[in-house]
Amino acid sequence: MNAGPQHVIFGAGAIGLATLDALRRRGERVRLVNRSGTAPVADDVEVLGGDASDPAFASAAAEGAQVVYQTLNPPYHQWVELFPALQASVLAAAQASGARRTPEGAVEDQPARP
Repeated sequence: MNAGPQHVIFGAGAIGLATLDALRRRGERVRLVNRSGTAPVADDVEVLGGDASDPAFASAAAEGAQVVYQTLNPPYHQWVELFPALQASVLAAAQASGARRTPEGAVEDQPARP
């Protein structure tokens, strides 16, 4: 991992990538964390792959961050099974690093409006 990311984003979906873009426009150093370790981002963005529900991994991924963004969203049909461990792990990682944590909030599929 590169030294000194100011911001660590857990999740590389639409919200995580939009957050990444906004932070990079401000010139912030960002680490993106997802399961695969790959994402459609610029070469100078650090992308770290692993299981965010593993507290040891999440804490290592968040090390040095000033702000941790939780944008992880398991598939809706697995929400009850997967989300609690993801949430707990990212919360613990933010606390261990001394970072502020910003939640994504609840995301629901909504029908398009005319």
